[in-house]
Amino acid sequence: MSAFICEPKTINTIVSTLVYGRGNYSQFVTYGGRPFKALGYDLSEALDQKRLAFDLHRLNCRAVDARYDEFNETNYRPAISPTNIRPTVAAYKSCGCLIYQCSEGDIPSTPLYKALCELKSFFAEQIVESLPAYDQANWG
Repeated sequence: MSAFICEPKTINTIVSTLVYGRGNYSQFVTYGGRPFKALGYDLSEALDQKRLAFDLHRLNCRAVDARYDEFNETNYRPAISPTNIRPTVAAYKSCGCLIYQCSEGDIPSTPLYKALCELKSFFAEQIVESLPAYDQANWG
């Protein structure tokens, strides 16, 4: 396995889609987003949105450091805005990439990593529930 620092757009996509995306993301932020809330992020606040993005970037940097024993923090500037919303599938894939790149050292045991994994699962649920086959499937 190798690890690298994700492109800025990866984290920007994740946080922007969570905060500004269409669909039931507000439900995740309010209810299912307890992992982020428990970590002190109020995602209705712009400063906490940027703080979350910075912390995800730092988590990625720590994982690369754990893998290669060289701290390699890049200049990351969060761009959390409605213009950086991507389709849920893209946000899901970005989560998968970041999770994979953060799977080094003790990072998988951190609360932020676990919250990111919950977010990826939430995005997957949103994708499945938007499929016509889901609507057509029997309920009950």
